[in-house]
Amino acid sequence: LIADKLVGNIAINALKLRSNNITVKGCTALCESMQHMTSTGDGSDKSITYLDLNGNPLGEISCDTLCNMLRSNSSVVHLDLGNTEIGTMTLIQLAKVMWYNNTVRVLNLENPRIYDKEETTTYHLAKMVRANRSLAELYLGKHKIGDRGAQLLAEYLEDNATLRVLDLRCNKIGVAGAEAFAILLMRGGGVLATLN
Repeated sequence: LIADKLVGNIAINALKLRSNNITVKGCTALCESMQHMTSTGDGSDKSITYLDLNGNPLGEISCDTLCNMLRSNSSVVHLDLGNTEIGTMTLIQLAKVMWYNNTVRVLNLENPRIYDKEETTTYHLAKMVRANRSLAELYLGKHKIGDRGAQLLAEYLEDNATLRVLDLRCNKIGVAGAEAFAILLMRGGGVLATLN
């Protein structure tokens, strides 16, 4: 129903659909509707800039739909996909899409379903941090990031001039990972204002 209304004449800039049991079917309908939204000629904007799907069981199957929406929709500035049961493949694909996305400023990917002990997703997220030139806030809590992943993130942050907030709460970062961030901050690398 919401997706159907988006393609009508309603001007909505924010969708806050936190914890509404939206599944793959609902996510697909929503993203497809967002792909068809455009600015009207009368000066009113019909594009979503704030999308909060936190707490909805989107899972892995919604990956293609979300990535296609991000590729074709250049208006989303705030995207919250925390606690949506996305997994390794979705995170990798989202990270690759975000290499080229220049509109999303705030991205929440907290608490994914990761079972890979090699920190594959952290590698792709670090490459995203290095390549992306628009992200100002990134939330990666509960990603099982260890020392090796933290060192990689810190190294790639040196090439990023836009990320101001990095939230790494509830990960597995030890002394070596903390030292990597300390060195980054002492060198003045990156522009981080908040590091959790």
